[in-house]
Amino acid sequence: MPDDPARLRPFRVGDWQVYPEFNEIRGPAGSDRLQPRLIQVLRLLALTPGRTVTRDALIEGAWSRRMVNDEVLSRTIADLRQALGDDARQPHYLETIPKLGYRLIAPVEWLEEATAPPVPTSARIPADTRDAEAESATAMTAVSAPANGTSRRAWGIAAATLALALAAGLYHWQTNRLPSTAIDSGWSARLLRAQPLTSAPGWELSPRFAHRLDLIAYSETVPGSDTATLQLRSRDGRVQRAFTDGSHYDICPSFAPDDSELLWTRHGDDSCELLRAPLLGGAPSVVAACAVGVLSCPDWSGAFVVYTAPPTAADRGAGLARIDLREGRRESLTSPPRASGNDTHPRIAADGRLAYSRGVEGDRSLWLWQAGSGEQHVDFAPGMSYGQAWLPDGRVLTATDALGFRALVAVNPIDGAAELLGARGARYPDVAADGALVFEHASYDANLWQVSANADAPRRLTQSLRYDAYPRLAPDGVHVLYQTNRDGPESLYLLDLASSTESRLPLDPALRWAQPAWSADGQHLLLTRYAGASGPPRAAGGSVPEVDLWQYALGSDRPTPLTSAPAGAHDAQFDPDGKHAWCRVGAEHVARLQRFALDGSAAPFVRTETVEHYQIDAQGLFLVVDGDARLFHCADPLAPTCTALPIELEPTQRRNWAVAEGAVYYVAASGQLTRHDLVSGAQRALPWPSPGTLSRAIDVDRHERFAIIARTDRVDIDLQWLAPEAFGERDAPLRSVERSRLVARQAQPSPTFTSLRFARSHAIA
Repeated sequence: MPDDPARLRPFRVGDWQVYPEFNEIRGPAGSDRLQPRLIQVLRLLALTPGRTVTRDALIEGAWSRRMVNDEVLSRTIADLRQALGDDARQPHYLETIPKLGYRLIAPVEWLEEATAPPVPTSARIPADTRDAEAESATAMTAVSAPANGTSRRAWGIAAATLALALAAGLYHWQTNRLPSTAIDSGWSARLLRAQPLTSAPGWELSPRFAHRLDLIAYSETVPGSDTATLQLRSRDGRVQRAFTDGSHYDICPSFAPDDSELLWTRHGDDSCELLRAPLLGGAPSVVAACAVGVLSCPDWSGAFVVYTAPPTAADRGAGLARIDLREGRRESLTSPPRASGNDTHPRIAADGRLAYSRGVEGDRSLWLWQAGSGEQHVDFAPGMSYGQAWLPDGRVLTATDALGFRALVAVNPIDGAAELLGARGARYPDVAADGALVFEHASYDANLWQVSANADAPRRLTQSLRYDAYPRLAPDGVHVLYQTNRDGPESLYLLDLASSTESRLPLDPALRWAQPAWSADGQHLLLTRYAGASGPPRAAGGSVPEVDLWQYALGSDRPTPLTSAPAGAHDAQFDPDGKHAWCRVGAEHVARLQRFALDGSAAPFVRTETVEHYQIDAQGLFLVVDGDARLFHCADPLAPTCTALPIELEPTQRRNWAVAEGAVYYVAASGQLTRHDLVSGAQRALPWPSPGTLSRAIDVDRHERFAIIARTDRVDIDLQWLAPEAFGERDAPLRSVERSRLVARQAQPSPTFTSLRFARSHAIA
């Protein structure tokens, strides 16, 4: 190691010679010019080869005095691996140390001071562009290297030339194809400068900018309370005022076009109202009834308000409606089939188009509506959706986990091309006319807990800063398989309950792996692979499969595709006979159960129900039908008729149940975890904590000695905002008289009304 670590001394790492002074690496295939930040990170790791360097140390060393999060470092490591030709699954250079940092495992040799040999002119980056490149590179994702035999060095030269041509570089997330025109990555760079706007003890939700005033409206919850209060504050924080009195669950504020009024939704367990009130005083009035139990924020443009209305028929989902406030005329815009879910979070563009999401739970897609042409699906990967807004360049800014984790993504509504902007944990963004941005920032810890039948205290099994969920006990009762997003897209970990050790399955880290199921002998797994996280680019006029089934033998180095499975299959389980498997086919809201031969020797058997969740074992088939809070038992899984068990599931936890030998464990309508005896019919409330996540969060040892439960142990939701590049002179600054009137305004009293169930089910979704 050199005596002075600050010197730009060249070094050798593995097959590469690194010249920090020139931001260059040279290897057997030639030379490559890297971003300065990549060289800095590589050099920091080389100072202590073989030893773990924490994420904090790398961020401090390479981005000193700048606001950088883990996401930026993860991108940098990924780019560095690509430049070195390394593989995260079988690393030869950079090894990930879970929850800590990274380790350089290749040998390091420090070289004598020397001038780097010349490199091809086309690969050089002029000195006057290096600073701009360094500033922007931290927030950009790298262009994917071609999958064909093209030389890595040739691709590196092409990438450098492209970066020069576009000044700050053109980057995209590899899930979607490149747009026909260059994407301005200025938003990615700006997001690094996002600042906290609020940090009150409760949750701050659904922020919106005023159009001309420097106000932001949002909803705030208070710890221990079942209500949410609308708040108004100025951008500089000098004005802060409660707009509602805190006796309701009021969320999703939206300003009138002239900022004279505020529109919002008021939710109860069995009601939803769209209300409006003058900004500076006056009682609220009801505009319309909105869809009960559906989280959707309205939008207001001109004389029109667009919102999610109740379903128009029993076989339809909640669709969008538009009200003309001048004439009081209501018009239905969309009416999705019930199986397709609900249409939510409409945003109105300057040209009158609507962007909104359609679907249920974790399977929501981006849609457009336009007068004269109706609705149109946007060719972008589905996933959990957390609101959207229009960007000035005509793209839709959406908060989604479709690319592997929740973040802000800019989507071209014409062709679906997407750019990952960053801001991991962001939800419900809003963009002001001057380019300011505000959004929710949600962070949570979801961990696995073991609860025992002998009433011992619950034992925490994992401690994650992300989301550990979907526990599945092995037949031996000793191992637990679970999925987590702690290190990127969903991956699968195996936990040994006896030793408390865990290991990650050797699965492609660029893809999402979920819904594991054990074979009866505990030696094989069925896995669902989602290509939507970072699959191959979609071909023009077509697409790659978004989901398929794989089989993994414990101890092997990779899974194998299950080619006998039906197209579009997911959520598979082994049949007790060991020769067949069951799966759901189709999107979450229209999935039907199919039983197929593992060797492909027979045509699949298809059940007619649309199934949300199921479990198959020697006792038969148990299932929940879409939209039904009953649990059905099919003693003969191949028979058309099933029996509804005499239990009622908590409506928001219809997928949180598990079957043991002779019993079903479920979350009752009361919210209490309950045991139902399949023989006697007796029911017993359990002194166990209920699952704290929305789906498949419990598994029970088949001998009923204990259960594994996934719980959300911590949820923090506050607001962050990004100031415009330059405030300048606003069209209509907030006048001092308006400030004083706003501060003096008293909240209007109204009857007490709470919505605990709605708050709990939507705040952590």
